[in-house]
Amino acid sequence: MKKVYISFYLHGNMCYDRYTKQEIRAKFPAIYANGIRAMHRFPEVTAHIDFPGLTLLSLKHHAPWLLEELQPLVARGQVVMVGCQYAASHAMCADEESDLVADRVTMEAMRDELQPDISTFFSQEAPFHQQFPYIMRQIGATRLISGPEGWSRPGRVRGIEGSELVIYPTDSRNCRLDRLEEFYDSHEDGDFVMTGGDFEMLGRVEDFVAKIQELAQRGKIIEWMTVDRYERGRHSRYGRCAFALRSRR
Repeated sequence: MKKVYISFYLHGNMCYDRYTKQEIRAKFPAIYANGIRAMHRFPEVTAHIDFPGLTLLSLKHHAPWLLEELQPLVARGQVVMVGCQYAASHAMCADEESDLVADRVTMEAMRDELQPDISTFFSQEAPFHQQFPYIMRQIGATRLISGPEGWSRPGRVRGIEGSELVIYPTDSRNCRLDRLEEFYDSHEDGDFVMTGGDFEMLGRVEDFVAKIQELAQRGKIIEWMTVDRYERGRHSRYGRCAFALRSRR
């Protein structure tokens, strides 16, 4: 039976300049907690959560209870932690060295605080350039969450110096609650696309669960997935070259 896969991708960015720091520190952790507690209630739901380093340290100082609630989800593999530039700086507005340092600082903080084996990254605003595979290799990341147009499953890309990187596609325009049936119908067996965006805009996890259950009753199977589970399944079947080498435009 045909089966397609989804997961939430959630960008926990407390580096905004739209609000005061006081408002962000007071309100954002409570908003994040709604999603984390929903995932405790629905253990089948998966998420890939990125915290820029500055966000992680803000939570550690102002809302350590949130990290304590998150840790069990990470420990059981329901949530995969993802890196991002330290202060959510834009990779297309930085030179290679500056971006590398911003990436590395976050990954080191994530390894210390939440997930020692973190190997997935999201670049602020999801840009891509041909130095990304090299930069990711320097910080110990083998995967990049991005938004390549038209991708329906992960694929490999090769950088200018030969390094390779697996890109996992996210598409919040087409993979969303009100289009889940259309998403299923338009994808092939084994496709995997993430949905979501800014953590504070997650909405009701319960509605996703109910819709996926309703589709399953009609034989349309959408299953929650993580990058780790997906790779274990594909590599056990296809070996090291499980992901096709693609052009990232």
